[in-house]
Amino acid sequence: MADIPRSKTGIPLPGPEKPGRPDWALDETNLHKSMDSVPLFMNSLPEDASENPLLQALQDLAYNGTPEEVAENFKNQGNDSFKQGKKFYKDALVFYTNGIDVGCKDDKLNETLYVNRAAVNLQFGNYRKVLTDCAHALKLNSKNVKALFRSAKALFALEMYPEALDCCDHALNNDPDNQPVKDERVKIQAEFDRKKAIKKEKEERERKIREKKLMISNALEARKIRTASTPGFVPDHPHEIQLDQDLDQLTIPTFFLYPEHNESDLIQAFNEQDKIGEQLGEIFYEPAPWDPEHKYKPDSVQTYFETEDNGGNIGLMKVGLNVKFLTVLQHSKHILRDGIARFVVVPKEDSQWKKDWLTKMHHGKHFRRLNRTASHRKSMLRNLVTQLIQHDRIKTTLPKAQELKAIADQMITLGKRGDLHAKVQAASFLREHETTLPKLFGPLAERFKSRKGGYTRIHKMGNRFGDNAPVAVIELIDGPGDLKNQMLFRALGRQENKKAGSIAELLKDSGMKSSSVSSMSVTGGSSLNSKTLTRHLPKVLTSNKWELADLEAKVRNLSISGSETSGKIFDATKA
Repeated sequence: MADIPRSKTGIPLPGPEKPGRPDWALDETNLHKSMDSVPLFMNSLPEDASENPLLQALQDLAYNGTPEEVAENFKNQGNDSFKQGKKFYKDALVFYTNGIDVGCKDDKLNETLYVNRAAVNLQFGNYRKVLTDCAHALKLNSKNVKALFRSAKALFALEMYPEALDCCDHALNNDPDNQPVKDERVKIQAEFDRKKAIKKEKEERERKIREKKLMISNALEARKIRTASTPGFVPDHPHEIQLDQDLDQLTIPTFFLYPEHNESDLIQAFNEQDKIGEQLGEIFYEPAPWDPEHKYKPDSVQTYFETEDNGGNIGLMKVGLNVKFLTVLQHSKHILRDGIARFVVVPKEDSQWKKDWLTKMHHGKHFRRLNRTASHRKSMLRNLVTQLIQHDRIKTTLPKAQELKAIADQMITLGKRGDLHAKVQAASFLREHETTLPKLFGPLAERFKSRKGGYTRIHKMGNRFGDNAPVAVIELIDGPGDLKNQMLFRALGRQENKKAGSIAELLKDSGMKSSSVSSMSVTGGSSLNSKTLTRHLPKVLTSNKWELADLEAKVRNLSISGSETSGKIFDATKA
């Protein structure tokens, strides 16, 4: 609308006024909204279409005629919508689908509807639906070039290059001069060749990496270097173990840790033939900025490497400056974990960190973690101590036995004390109170009343089948079936079998002196063969001292059944 002419003073100039909008005219702002209410101008169907009689009449007209006429009508409407652009692709898809759903008997018309709907799905990126529609069209006409062409496009988008090329070849067999198909085939072939080159390069790179890892693994094995890896470990540096094939020497990334200052140095390639002192000389050639007192010099620091035994116990071992790196790597307790070597460097004098570390080492509990949480570990040890007191000996892994030894000795000490407070302490830790507490404060306290410590003994039993974990038997000493004493008595039995002497002579041969047994002999009614001696002598030992004066009488009066727990081992690994 043009502005009303005004004078320079702002007063409107005289003249005719602009005519107003008639009452019957449509409002410009509501024009599109008003048009959408007219069925012929609707862009989409309203939600209440079923209640609009005009829309119902138009829809009835759409399905008025033979199936072929109705399908043809939907095809034409779909073509018109598709030509109008992206905004009308959904309408085109609906029209083509409606035409297919009519189910006319004209194969040519159905073929066109499938191919046209495939074109719409191709624009939407529905590549699987494109292949389905093209498959229906090709079932009706195997020489449909458009169906083959659109199948090739969909397969190309799905990176199914051989299948896409095959579709192009079939299309060109039916239409050799089709330029769009030729161009599409060239594009597909180029991308296929590029992807094959990338895949080949990747496979070659992976092959070289595997070969390199195999060579390094063989080199480590040849040098008898123990290795281990942490599950899920991701290094924060790009350096790896390298092997110089010409010199047959390994270079290993190595951390030098300075725990008193929370600092570290990473040596990217520490040659196995270099000495520790040489490397420290290069590191401390100039004073470090975090060492204002200049305590860190090759001749004023002490270097340690971390050790780890088969039981998972962690420790530190001192290493001299003139020791080669390879010597450290080959140490029986050194483990090259995650392909990185680690050294701890502290000053020789006034190292608080070293004092704290040694304190922890003496307590031991900081290093035998047993791969469990604190609560699980405590519960497991309570069960093991309970079983040990019940059965006198149990079989378990060596680290558990080592951890159990100190706790079992504490329980025996409580049993020897025998006061109310000791019983409360023992009851708070032990389980199966009906059997463990009476035995702890009764027979066990009596057995060890003259001992001042060392109530348990650990026998190593080799490694367990499967995970190769070290296995051991831990037992309360001087009890029925004591393993160490059983071995001694079996040895005495073998000697007695060779020479029919007296028990006193057997004990004398074993290095034990006693005047009280000089007159005892194994003759007449008290005669014992080697099997009997071997079977019953372990039961004679009731304390840590030999009861020699009435030894033969005890052997003669022993019951054949003996103790039920004698010689048996409770397997805690299967409990």
